Amino acid sequence: MSQGSGIPQDYEPGSGWHTYRVEVQGNEASLLDDGVQIGSASSQQTDFLSNGPIGFSSELVILRVSSLRILTL
Repeated sequence: MSQGSGIPQDYEPGSGWHTYRVEVQGNEASLLDDGVQIGSASSQQTDFLSNGPIGFSSELVILRVSSLRILTL
């Protein structure tokens, strides 16, 4: 969704490699593709989104991951 709109947006990543980043702070999360925010989510029910575990899910697409890092800031 575009930030603040509540309206889903189509996303077409193409076939090249991308660097994705998920930033979580408190009850908000942002998804970035090559440094550009492409999605966000928040929870009004809790002060934090989750204490884990983190998972990946893919349907009807081939997902290749070359590396994965989890950092606590």
